[in-house]
Amino acid sequence: MRNYKVKRGECLAKIASDFGLADYHDIYDHPANAEFKKKRPNPFIIKAGDRIFIPDKQAPKNYLCETGKEHTFVMARPTSRLSIYVRHRHQPLANKEYILAVGALKLEGRTDANGFLNQPIPASATSAELLFPDDDISFDVKVGDLDPLTETSGLMQRLENLGFASDDESGFVLDDGDEEIGTATTEALRRFQVEHGLEATGEMDDVTLTRLREVHDRG
Repeated sequence: MRNYKVKRGECLAKIASDFGLADYHDIYDHPANAEFKKKRPNPFIIKAGDRIFIPDKQAPKNYLCETGKEHTFVMARPTSRLSIYVRHRHQPLANKEYILAVGALKLEGRTDANGFLNQPIPASATSAELLFPDDDISFDVKVGDLDPLTETSGLMQRLENLGFASDDESGFVLDDGDEEIGTATTEALRRFQVEHGLEATGEMDDVTLTRLREVHDRG
């Protein structure tokens, strides 16, 4: 048992796998993580710096086997899921064959009519390359790297993913550990509001937050 500080690019599935736990629920549903669960209602979107409790892994199981015979044991490998909507030049890549390269593993599938893919991947994965061979398009994907929308960093990531980010590197500054929205992020947020018919305040009000969640997170 130990307390753990989440690192950049980690998700609960990867952390559980790294500590030899069967499933992320072993961490997320543990009573010692009740405050963390309240703070992060979506277990798939957490943030670097979050503090969590890691329980002990279960003791090894014992099995009785008859000598002189061959026995087969099947061990389930921990997995996670990559769920994303894919767009190119503001258009969904709908009903497209894709190849998802996760290390040496090549996973094939097809997006749905909205450009959505939902692909099982190894729980230990931190990055992948998404290729659409028929269109000669590829994307680099950071797995488990998306911050919660309630964090300024999560706001910036979503604006960047949707094509509203500025080349200006002064998107935000850190002040005693607190993220503050800078000029570039304000302008990106204003462009998002204009495109989606909202009042262009450049501020993250409840209406804008809800719309950004609908467009990016689809939930």
